[in-house]
Order: sequence, then C-alpha cells, then structure tokens
Amino acid sequence: MWWWYRKAIKLKNKILKHLFVFIIAVFPAFPFTVLADDITFSPSITVRGEYDDNVYYTRAFKISDYLTRIKPAFTLDWKTELLDIRSSFDVDIQRYADEKDLDTEDQHYNLDGSYQITERVSATGNASYAKDTTLESELAETGLIGNPLQDRQRYTGGMGFSYGLSEISDIGVNYNHTKTDYDWEGNVDYDMDSLSLSFNSRFNNQLDVFTVQPYFYHYDSKASKVDNYGLSFGLQHPFSETWVLTAFAGARYTKTEYSYIYYGPWYYDPTLPGFTRAKSSVDEKDSSWAGVADINLEKTGEVYSAAVGYNHDLSYSSYGEPMNRYNLHCNGDRRVTERMTVRFSGNITSTESEGDFNDRDSRYYGLTPSLHYRITEQYSLTLGYRYSQSYDKKRSSNPRADRNRVWLELRFRFPEKW
Repeated sequence: MWWWYRKAIKLKNKILKHLFVFIIAVFPAFPFTVLADDITFSPSITVRGEYDDNVYYTRAFKISDYLTRIKPAFTLDWKTELLDIRSSFDVDIQRYADEKDLDTEDQHYNLDGSYQITERVSATGNASYAKDTTLESELAETGLIGNPLQDRQRYTGGMGFSYGLSEISDIGVNYNHTKTDYDWEGNVDYDMDSLSLSFNSRFNNQLDVFTVQPYFYHYDSKASKVDNYGLSFGLQHPFSETWVLTAFAGARYTKTEYSYIYYGPWYYDPTLPGFTRAKSSVDEKDSSWAGVADINLEKTGEVYSAAVGYNHDLSYSSYGEPMNRYNLHCNGDRRVTERMTVRFSGNITSTESEGDFNDRDSRYYGLTPSLHYRITEQYSLTLGYRYSQSYDKKRSSNPRADRNRVWLELRFRFPEKW
C-alpha cells in the first residue's frame, strides 16, 4: 500500500534545501503589521566564557582549552484570530583560545505556523535549517561521540491537517521530510520521510486525552535503507492541576537493507608494496519487531518545577546504521530567592546496534547543575557545570571517555510587542 509513497520520496529535488533557508531567513522581514492582532519581537544576545577539559572528547590524550561563545538570536511571533506563526533564528559563534581548528559558527533557523481554515479544519506547517558539528549533534540524538571537526547541515520541512469530528475528538495527518548532509565523506548523508495519522479523543471528564497513532517512515542512505511501520497508543492524564502525565507506547516493525564495504584481515601480497586487505561489497536484509515508548511526567509548583521522561525508539548513527536508543532524562528548577534559581538536568542514553551491520553497545550520561541570577527583568547571569561520560562496552582498552565543562554566561533580552 505504500508503493506510491516510496516512489514519490525517490524524487529528490535539491532546490528544497535552498528554499527552506530562503523561507526561514526572509519570512521575518515581511510587513506583518497589516491585519496582525499580536506581534512579538524578542531579540537577545548571550555572551559566555567556558572551560572544557576535553574539547575533542577523546578517551586518551585529552586536550583542554578556553572557549568564548557569542550568540545573537531573535524570536518573532505573529498571531491573528486564525493564524499563528512563530519564527526563530540564532547564530552561536565559538572561538577557542588554542585549538583554532574547532572555531565554528552554529546556525539555527525555524519557522512554524498554524491556520484555522474552517471551524473544524486546521493546517500546520514547519520549516527549519540547522548547521552544527557532529560532536554535539550526535551526542544529543544518539548518545554517540561524533567527530568535533566535522560540520553537519540539516533541512526539515513538513505540513499537516486536522479535522474536528466532534467537540471531544479529531483526526489528523502529518508529513515530514528531513535531509541531513555531512561535510566529511566518512559520514553518510541521508533523507528521511515520515507519514503519520492520529485520532484523539477526550474522555467524559474533558481532561484525559486518548490517542491512536499509526505511522510509517522511510530512511534512505548509501549504507542502509529502512522502512519502519509503527502503531502507538497515547494517554495524557492530569492527576491534578500541577501533575501531568503524557505517555505513548506501542510496537514497530522494521525492514532494513544494508549496503556496505567489508574489509578482510591484513595480508602480504608480493605483487603489491607492503600489506593489503581484501575488500568486498556486502548486501544484507533484515527485519525485526520491537517496542517503542515515550513517557513524560511533569510537576509544577509556585517556586519549583520538575520533569522526568523515558524514550525508546529507533535512531541512526552518522555512519548510516540503525540503532536502538533508550533515553532517561530529568530536569528541575527551584527559586531560592526572588532573583536566584537553582536548576538541574541529567540524562542517561543507551545505544545498541539494531542489526548485524555493526556491533555497537555504548552508554552515555550527563549531569548539569547551574545557578541562575536575574539581574533585571531582561538581564540574567548563569553559572553552570556539566559532567558527561561515554562508555563503549565493545572496546577492550580505554572504553571510557569523560568531560568536564564550566561556564559563566550573561544574557540580554530586548522584547518588543505591538
């Protein structure tokens, strides 16, 4: 039933990535004051000094350095009775004292919107562009350490429609396309297209929401091609005004085609200078069933807030390998005085190979306490520290890599509202 869909996503139009950047960059410049009910423009700039004791995140021969980060950013929101558009932009300029090869400028552009077409029908759309490095992006998405010198670019676009069946239920459809390009040829560029349906219904108490969500996505790279079929059931349940549970759980069926180069052991060939290795192309197919889960519990109070969550799903390394990813995360903050707030966040990520293409088994965790002081309503000062550790269970020597970072950050905001 998906043959038409798979055929459509094969039509790769390179102009899409330029269109995403153009829309996101140019959109905020339009004169939206006409017909606008509410426009909020909030520029900011963040200046940060940081010490990092392992800038390359290596397991041996660690190198430390000092880093200066300057981050100009803005958000622009436009609301009318029918239309709600949100856009954001930031550039993170990073300069190292000694390791000049790591100097970079990360960029993020985002545009999201929704439009109420009729009383029952609404539409949503999104477009984004991100340029960052594989070190930070791979850690956040898979828990795997990437090469800090390599840039990554990601283009994302999608749209969806929702139809209200009644006062307590609705159905919707969403499509999303992602294109990821790596500068280093050792990484694998890929495209991913996803299509999901959803049915939402409120219980009689008008508080609990039950969701049924079938979905399909196709991952396409030179190393692997993946068709993933899934079905999740969700529940949003407020235990009280301050306790809210959002839980999704279900199953997925995954079909994978691997295409990679296999290198045999080294041997001596008298017809060639020195040693060599036999090289062969390997094509394999695999399929599997697995569970998926996404659970979040939030608690809010007058002077504090806290959240804990767990996620289990399929992810992909920068080498084009499907990975089982298990992530447990938490965060919280408490206001100590009228101006001072203590914050904490932490995460544990376990990543394992999905098939026989590789045999990865790694653990990563990070802990981040910080102290936030509000100088004025718009100016703030933050002192932060992060400890993180990566452990590769498949390495016989030096399986552990750790990293300590401490920073002082000053942020200025200049919001305007029309």
